[in-house]
Amino acid sequence: MRGKNKSRGTPTIPRRGRDVDYEVDLTLEEAFHGAQRLLEIDGHRIQVSIPPGVRTGSRVRLAGQGEPGQNNGPAGDLFLIVHIVPNKTFEREGDNLHMEVPIDIFTAIAGGEVRIPTLEKQLILKIPPRTNAGQSFRLRGKGMPHLSDPQIHGDLFALVKLVLPNPLSDQEINSIRELASSRLNHL
Repeated sequence: MRGKNKSRGTPTIPRRGRDVDYEVDLTLEEAFHGAQRLLEIDGHRIQVSIPPGVRTGSRVRLAGQGEPGQNNGPAGDLFLIVHIVPNKTFEREGDNLHMEVPIDIFTAIAGGEVRIPTLEKQLILKIPPRTNAGQSFRLRGKGMPHLSDPQIHGDLFALVKLVLPNPLSDQEINSIRELASSRLNHL
């Protein structure tokens, strides 16, 4: 019986582990503030931090958290592939946010103030008199943080959407008819 001579075989070369992709769903609020996740990958639990400003398609690299290396080689990297789930209030375009602001016709005609949500806190938006439907107001710095510098934010664009006050009384409807009739007579 012959013994195997290990010294003449193929040398054991350290090999780096494979990189691993892992998809993560985030809300827009989590993308705004940054998020923590406890992931379970191949029986291992990993606590990860996701920076503010990520967007759908962002790849967050976690060095050395991929598959283990072979023959004392380094571990591969873990890449989180981010998907931002749709938000019912805001639509994201780059680092800017867009939203519709419902305004009744009285506020649109005479001007006033409306409360609008942002991802940080509610703000008061001043509506000037004679505001038309479809007019957009730009709130600088109230959008998403830049991924490379979270201190810099995009803008929030508030698009005016006219709505009828609900309910309108018969007296209010008659007053509006009189106003409309008077206006037509003066044109």
